[in-house]
Amino acid sequence: MNRRILPDSYCDENTVYGLMNYIKSLHKLASLTPQPIAIFPGHRLFHNGGLNLIDSLCGRAKEIIRFHIDRCCDILRIIDSKPAALDVIAVHHFPESLLVGSGKLMARDELMAHVEVMEKCGDVRWVGENRDMAQHTGSCNFLDVIKAYLQ
Repeated sequence: MNRRILPDSYCDENTVYGLMNYIKSLHKLASLTPQPIAIFPGHRLFHNGGLNLIDSLCGRAKEIIRFHIDRCCDILRIIDSKPAALDVIAVHHFPESLLVGSGKLMARDELMAHVEVMEKCGDVRWVGENRDMAQHTGSCNFLDVIKAYLQ
């Protein structure tokens, strides 16, 4: 979607934006030499009545990478037997409470980022009359691509 509004020099989602760029950034953070610093999360700064500091930048970065691997696996599980549109995948992947109002659009965007990675890896292709349904090709090449950043 960003490709439509960005200048041509910024249209490579793996260099400028996109899930793989995010994972590459997480990998860089995980590779930093541990230092005694306070790291504040982007979400849930306060949790259970106190500051929710991240005690291990490397550990948290790897945890987030694993989270995205798990999300890709779940998407493939959902579309394994038959192609599905993003709305259908969202209903099967996210709790109903997160799909209310703008939550449905955010869920679609989140899923699209993962499907785009798997499409580039050859694990998913778009099918249907309007090419709006994701179909699993039978491969799981994304696992090798993303897991390389856990090393």
